[in-house]
Amino acid sequence: MTPNPAALNPAALNPAVRRAGARRAPLLLAAGLCLLAGLDAALGMLGLPAPVTADRLPRVHGVLMVLGFAGTLVALERAVALGRPWGYAAPGCLGAGGLLLLSPVDLVVPRLLLAAGCAALVALYVRFWRRQASAALLAQAAGAVSALGAALLWLGGIDVPRMLPWLVAFLVLTIAGERLELARVAVLAPSAEPTFLASVGAVATGVVATLLWPATGRSSPSTAACSSVPATVLPGTV
Repeated sequence: MTPNPAALNPAALNPAVRRAGARRAPLLLAAGLCLLAGLDAALGMLGLPAPVTADRLPRVHGVLMVLGFAGTLVALERAVALGRPWGYAAPGCLGAGGLLLLSPVDLVVPRLLLAAGCAALVALYVRFWRRQASAALLAQAAGAVSALGAALLWLGGIDVPRMLPWLVAFLVLTIAGERLELARVAVLAPSAEPTFLASVGAVATGVVATLLWPATGRSSPSTAACSSVPATVLPGTV
């Protein structure tokens, strides 16, 4: 008996699934282009031959990779989980801002879009928090706030090296929060979650310290908590 093609492809049974996938494809494409451009910029910064050369790429490399690439993907995941049209404003603004970093348009425009996208991502986490509060969600929300702080600092004229801790905190806290969610399938020690939250607080404190007291913030123990946050979730897997 010849198998039904629709049975082999469940998405074919639901046109709405296909339409949703088509709407998300441009966002995935934007994130992919940001990744490729960031890798291209990295080659140039290392003094290696790069397919594309542009004066702006090295200056926006960090923001492009963290907010344009990773930020768009994280925001898209959250928007899909929410299932509301307004949620796609976060990945839409982040993806568009990342792509405009590759264009000759004035940097103010992509900076505004990236800040708007990060603000929308924070709003997504607020919505999720109202549904069900958890330590994992708190860490991810703190990461989104760090991303928003970085975008606002850049919009205000702070150079990328000074806001780098904010970008790192976004990645670390987002990944750590997701690891904690996955770790719930295992039996965690009673002290795991309080230790995790203490590490999240230390990261947040260190990030603010790097802005207020650059020398003290970079050398404080709180900044070292960035590496300890994931380890408090699943020791031995980091």
